[in-house]
Amino acid sequence: MDASYQYAKNTYTYFSNVDQNLRTTSNGVAFGFIPGIFYSVFKRMQMELTMPNIANISYTSVKTVAGNLPPSVPERKANNFSANVNLNSNLLNNFGIGFKFLLGK
Repeated sequence: MDASYQYAKNTYTYFSNVDQNLRTTSNGVAFGFIPGIFYSVFKRMQMELTMPNIANISYTSVKTVAGNLPPSVPERKANNFSANVNLNSNLLNNFGIGFKFLLGK
């Protein structure tokens, strides 16, 4: 399982002679399913086989406010949701391999 959170805040200035700007704020979360197995090659080393990006779900919320405009101009809001599944006919393209070295006693 993989999870991430993103936050961004941007200000764009245009028409410099009248100093207008846009302020954009976005928040988003994403979850991914990464199945895999591991095998102990040696006492302190493991080999791991994974299928990254096999399934993803994400949600993003964006709010845009125009600065220096009358209060009657509303802010804009957008919500985006996406779900993806990555299965193709050649599953070997989706495999990842990694090694884990165990330190300590």
